[in-house]
Order: sequence, then structure tokens, then C-alpha cells
Amino acid sequence: MIGKGVVMLHADQLKIGNNCLIDDYSYINAKSQYGISIGNNVALNRGCYLHCFGDRGGKGIIIKDNVTVGNNSIVYGHSLVKIGKFCALGPNIVIIPENHNFKDKKTPIRKQGCSRKRITIENDVWLGSGVKILNGIMVKKGSVIGAGAVVSKNTEEYSINVGVPSRKIGERV
Repeated sequence: MIGKGVVMLHADQLKIGNNCLIDDYSYINAKSQYGISIGNNVALNRGCYLHCFGDRGGKGIIIKDNVTVGNNSIVYGHSLVKIGKFCALGPNIVIIPENHNFKDKKTPIRKQGCSRKRITIENDVWLGSGVKILNGIMVKKGSVIGAGAVVSKNTEEYSINVGVPSRKIGERV
């Protein structure tokens, strides 16, 4: 099902599985090396934004089966982003596989380029509302990331992580 006001650019690079929802006012730009692949039983809730950067070497986005992406969430495809099966992403999530270089104080940051590193979210992960996943991160199988956390280092399997920057506070039993 595709809601009202949905924008899909470069649909020739977009694969959508069976029984999917792309809710109202979502935006999908699949222009990239690998495009965007959405598995079966995926819900992109209202206002989701999937944006690849094909004109700047973007890699793409892969969302596996049985994933829900909450309202107003953003997934960028600067580098490859993979989201595993049975993941629950809350509203207002930002996944961004790019970071600005800034070491040279004599050169403006915008002129120093960027690093782009893959982000992988393995199966059975829950990201709470407002979570940010940064460049090069692997969120391991079964992880829980608390609301508002900024994930700047890899998680452990079945770990519970919170804070800015996120840190492990426990494990799923």
C-alpha cells in the first residue's frame, strides 16, 4: 500500500517486496550504486525519508523482511546501509553513514571532504525514538537502543544501550 503524497525518485532502482506499507508523505530517492531494496512485510510509517546520493557516490539501502520504521525517520544511503529482519525502528530515527572531516583548522570543514562507512543493523534490533546511528557502526543482533541515544561505537549481541554517546547498561535475558 502506498499512501498519499509519497514521492519516489529513480524507481528503476527501487525494489519493494510483498505486503509493504509506504505511508503518507514518505520520500524515497533510490539513485545509488545498489539502489534501495525493501523486503516483505515492511512498514515505512508516515513521513519516512530514504535518500541515496547517487550523484555523490552513494551506495544504497537494504531493508530486510518484517521491519517497521517509525514516523519521520531518516535513512541516508551515502554508504551502504543494511537493516536486518524483524527490526523495530521507532519514530524520528536518523541513520547517517557519512561524517565530515575536520582536522585541518586552516581549511573550512566543508572543503575537507567526508568519510563514508557502511552501517549494519543486524536482525531483531529495537531502536527507540530519536536514536541516531553514526558512520561505520554495527548494531549487533538482538540489541536494544534506548530513546535518544547516539550510537557511535559497535554494540554487543543482545545488549541494552542508552545515552549520548550510547553505552551498554545491560543484556537481554
